[in-house]
Amino acid sequence: MKPYEVDSIFDSSDISLKTMNGGISVYLPDIPSLSIYAKATNGKIDSDFPIYTKASGLVGEKIVKLTTMNGGISISKR
Repeated sequence: MKPYEVDSIFDSSDISLKTMNGGISVYLPDIPSLSIYAKATNGKIDSDFPIYTKASGLVGEKIVKLTTMNGGISISKR
C-alpha cells in the first residue's frame, strides 16, 4: 500500500480518511497548528505526532481524522 503524502498542508480544508478493512499510512508535515484524531478499532496506531483519541475537542487550524475498523494506522513526519 502506498502511503498518503501531504506536501502542502491542505490549503483550504481538513483531511478525513476512513476505511473498513485495511490500514491507513500517512506522511504529514510537522506544523504547530495540526491536530490529529486517530481510531483503529481492531488494529494498532503508530504515530510520530501526538494524537487525540476522541473526535470532540480537536483544536488547531488543520485537522486530520483517521479511522479504520480492521487495520492499523501509521502516521509519520515528512
